[in-house]
Amino acid sequence: MVITINENIRIWKQYNPIELAWDGGAFNKDMDISKIYFNKERIAIRERWFEVLSPSELVRKRNKKDGYYRVVYIQINMESGEYYIGKANRPNWSELKRYNGYGLKFANKYKKNKEQFMRYYIAQCETAEETEALEASIVVKELIADEKCLNLVAGGAGTNKHPSIAETSEKKRQYMKEHPEQYKPMIEASKKAFSSGDTQALRARSQRIKEVMSDEKYSSGNVNISAVPKHPKLLLSC
Repeated sequence: MVITINENIRIWKQYNPIELAWDGGAFNKDMDISKIYFNKERIAIRERWFEVLSPSELVRKRNKKDGYYRVVYIQINMESGEYYIGKANRPNWSELKRYNGYGLKFANKYKKNKEQFMRYYIAQCETAEETEALEASIVVKELIADEKCLNLVAGGAGTNKHPSIAETSEKKRQYMKEHPEQYKPMIEASKKAFSSGDTQALRARSQRIKEVMSDEKYSSGNVNISAVPKHPKLLLSC
């Protein structure tokens, strides 16, 4: 059976659990339980199919030299159809299980609707370079353009060399300049927050904004951070 999540994501299951459990409108007592537990799955991302790896398969396929789990995964919100694709390089199974994904947009959605997300491991790699290359080949600009995709930037960055704070800020700044329409709600929320008066939370928000980008660097883009009004008291305290 094939489940269509959205136009870019589909899930194939070898057996239909409902058909296994029900026979002619009644519960099937003779159903093969093993078919439910060992129901093979595949996931298509823009018509590119990947085998879903079970926990036991991940354990067997981990790097034999250093024991690392190097995987590419997809998190799918089964209610909304939103999805996030990422990579993970973790030294043990417990750390891999705890790691759900990284990314501002995804993290916010996951925090609010954790129970709606299903994580599927779709590839196991031998090296960090392989996970980086595979993620880069999947998370491309055409995928990011999908409104259901929670990835904000193309894949394949940051595995081998951890970026500095300045490099990360520049990457965020550049993306905001290229996609101003995605940040209109944030700017409107900032305007509302600044007009509500001086608070500790507002001071902290102002500081974070200044650390990520400056008026001088960002004023040449389509979204000017100076469009966010600054509270007089904050200006005096900066």
